[in-house]
Amino acid sequence: VPAPVKADPFPLLQARFGITPAEMNVLRELVLTDDKQEAIAARLHISVSTMRHHITSIYKKTDVQSRAGLCRLAAADEFLSAATQ
Repeated sequence: VPAPVKADPFPLLQARFGITPAEMNVLRELVLTDDKQEAIAARLHISVSTMRHHITSIYKKTDVQSRAGLCRLAAADEFLSAATQ
């Protein structure tokens, strides 16, 4: 029996909350890695200040206050999108 294909929650989050492409790059890194902000900023070739600006904007748009909250939101969207397919 093949493993079920998991839905990618990120396009849904982007559309649902109006997240910009730059914010989406940050959001993916925050959810998919446990790297520190400095490492993520370096990988994305942005300053730590810009990284923090994107994080603040993402938190406001999604109404969450933490990285863990973003992970829960992404997991919920993945679950909900898989259930509707």
